[in-house]
Amino acid sequence: NYWAQAIKGKISESDLADKLTTSYPPLCSVTFTRECVLNCRHCVYPKTNCQDIELNNLNRIDKIIKANYKVGVRDLIHVGRILKPEHLPILKKYYDLGMTINLIDNGHGQELIPEIKKIGLKFNGGIDVSIDGDKNSHEKQRGKNTYKMAIEGARALREVADHISVTGTASPLNYSSIIKGLGELEKKLPFVKEIHITTVSPTNFQQPKMSLSESQMQSLFTDAIKASKSHNKLHLSIFRTEDIKAIINQLKKYGSPKRKYISLEWKINNLIVSYFPVSTICAEEFAIDANGAYVLPFGLDHHLAGRPEKWELRGNSILKNPDKAYSETAKKYFNNLGKVALKEEKQIFKNIL
Repeated sequence: NYWAQAIKGKISESDLADKLTTSYPPLCSVTFTRECVLNCRHCVYPKTNCQDIELNNLNRIDKIIKANYKVGVRDLIHVGRILKPEHLPILKKYYDLGMTINLIDNGHGQELIPEIKKIGLKFNGGIDVSIDGDKNSHEKQRGKNTYKMAIEGARALREVADHISVTGTASPLNYSSIIKGLGELEKKLPFVKEIHITTVSPTNFQQPKMSLSESQMQSLFTDAIKASKSHNKLHLSIFRTEDIKAIINQLKKYGSPKRKYISLEWKINNLIVSYFPVSTICAEEFAIDANGAYVLPFGLDHHLAGRPEKWELRGNSILKNPDKAYSETAKKYFNNLGKVALKEEKQIFKNIL
């Protein structure tokens, strides 16, 4: 609501910034490890930076999750990069405390199903499996022999999840085929609750750059609308301002969007298109990186060409005073990226909202 008022000029930029810095998000996502079995071309971590953390640093991550729990956060997301046996006791601990436990997985997590069941852990928030369309579309950016693991993982992980969702990442490598492939996935995996398509913003080491051009984004959107006439689980999630700009004129044909949490949502046939404003993305989720030393506003990797050191919140801030830590991070985020983003968002939405 505050964002919409700021877009319409009813409150000032400083009012919006103050709102962001006096609260904390409802979600916490943790990258427990940078170790991974894949080498995806759109990954936010360079290959040379995929080292695992020291196991004793898991204690620090445990304390950071506890700090989140202390201020009322009840949604915990394990974003990887892979699920490992030593992560399970921490997840079980907060599951027992009443947190909703979510997992983002590439299919590899199926190897731990016996251990997950033995420990009594349930991913009661669901498991989101990364599948980029059909086999060809998927393996173009995730590598050979990764599609089978993802499909088998989606099927197997149902045993330990409340539900299974799928997220596919559209890039210049697969934008023309991913929608068709994900539509066909509905038949192959009928139990899947939702199928999301997101786009990529490149980090500075990725070759080739993985974000979509304006024409590619328009093509993806057109394919999604066509597919929505016969498929009812498709969601198109947009985090980049450049991507929403590419299709804003088409979206205007479908009326004004509805606000849902911090996103704007259009319903087109059976397709849901969601846009998460860059200026306020930090209001939804904070991401704790693998070394356990700092917290980042969610969306940082989606919007910036790298992972600049100046965005890190180092030290024990979040452990000693999580409220203050969130406030400091949100303020830094808004002042650097949010102010610029808000001006652009005003231009984009002035004729819609």
